[in-house]
Amino acid sequence: MKAIDYKKRLTDQQAKAAYLIVLNDFEGGKQTQEEIAQEVGISRRTLLDWRRKPDFIAYQSALSDQHLEAYRSKADKMLIELVEKGYTKALDLYYTLLGRKVTKTETTEVRQVTTYLSDDEIQAELEKLTKSIEE
Repeated sequence: MKAIDYKKRLTDQQAKAAYLIVLNDFEGGKQTQEEIAQEVGISRRTLLDWRRKPDFIAYQSALSDQHLEAYRSKADKMLIELVEKGYTKALDLYYTLLGRKVTKTETTEVRQVTTYLSDDEIQAELEKLTKSIEE
């Protein structure tokens, strides 16, 4: 689901609080939870309660994804620079993101063959063992 879909499940105050929290996180956490709560017009306790609600969490996550997507071209550029410098981890990530990395798995099957002996064969083996012990 997109951020707008999650936002519909929240009050205007909840949506604003979620937005301010995400923005604050991306800006280095300059505001306290208390300050964010005051800006929204609620208590800190209410904000903490909202932060546990699944719809609030989902909306925050969707907002964070949108914000992160804005840095995609910059991250891609940095990744390509690392690939060009020969960093194999970057190259691995590059092919993984493109969906071109193939992981091969080898499976070895081990079969155990069990030989079943008849009663007569077992008796003969026991007799051999008994004779070898007596000698």
